[in-house]
Amino acid sequence: MKIRMSLAAVAIAFTMSGATGCASGGATAGATPKTSSRDKVTSEEILSVPGTTAYDLVYKLRPDWLRSRGTATMVGGSQNQGTLVYLDGVKMGGLDVLRTINSRGINSIEWVPGNKAAMVLSDVGSAAIVGAIVLTTR
Repeated sequence: MKIRMSLAAVAIAFTMSGATGCASGGATAGATPKTSSRDKVTSEEILSVPGTTAYDLVYKLRPDWLRSRGTATMVGGSQNQGTLVYLDGVKMGGLDVLRTINSRGINSIEWVPGNKAAMVLSDVGSAAIVGAIVLTTR
């Protein structure tokens, strides 16, 4: 009986130490960093992906942000401008601008949906937009 209890105690201790070791082991070499959120790309994610332009980063990390959501149309008397790109708070233009921005130095990238962009970004104005990609440098 004592042997069975000892073996059971050893098995439980071994299982618990293995679980604890996995939890405290941290990231393993070559592991993909955990995605922070659907609407934000962190500096850790950016550093994990090779790319030379901001477009490369967005394409590899959040390709949904680049998907066409229809053509420019008149919505409520204003033209739908699609997706806008901001770099450190300055409106740069549409998605094509991402191809001209070097990926080095980008600290974070955030997706702001159209309805929120009009409230958060000061120079969107009355333009109906799908959303905005906001790049922040170091």
